[in-house]
Amino acid sequence: MNLRKNSISPTDYSILLNRVSIYSNAETNIERTKIRQAFGKHFQMPHSNLSSPILALQNLESLKSSTQTQLIIIDKNHQETFKRDFHTIIKNIIY
Repeated sequence: MNLRKNSISPTDYSILLNRVSIYSNAETNIERTKIRQAFGKHFQMPHSNLSSPILALQNLESLKSSTQTQLIIIDKNHQETFKRDFHTIIKNIIY
């Protein structure tokens, strides 16, 4: 881990991102690829999967049961998505 005060290197997250489930409302393969590329520029994620939409039944089940690091990305319609889906997402993470 980086010991410099107030400085975190992207490699400090490598253990958490070694196995990561990414959830997004990306609708097309192009949108999903852009998300992967954006994170790939900064982080190594050797074992990752990207699922969409966030509220699909199988994805909600995965949110409840997965032992992997879980990353939820809301990359468009931020306020609308947050207001509409936040309670359901949190309920499936916590319970």
